[in-house]
Amino acid sequence: SLREEKHQILGSFIYKTTIFEEKTVQAFSRYYVDLLEKIADNPSQTISLVDRLDSKARRKAIDDWSC
Repeated sequence: SLREEKHQILGSFIYKTTIFEEKTVQAFSRYYVDLLEKIADNPSQTISLVDRLDSKARRKAIDDWSC
């Protein structure tokens, strides 16, 4: 959930600890914040054109999913 408080946007995640590890949710949180910052930096950009992964995450995804 997200909420505005004292000119800040604060958020939290509720998730099943039997399914997700804390580090996985923390990584998702970082990606989500990064995405929101990119959207805020360029609000007129089409959302489908916003880079969703930074270069490190993109490289990891390529390496992990490559055969």
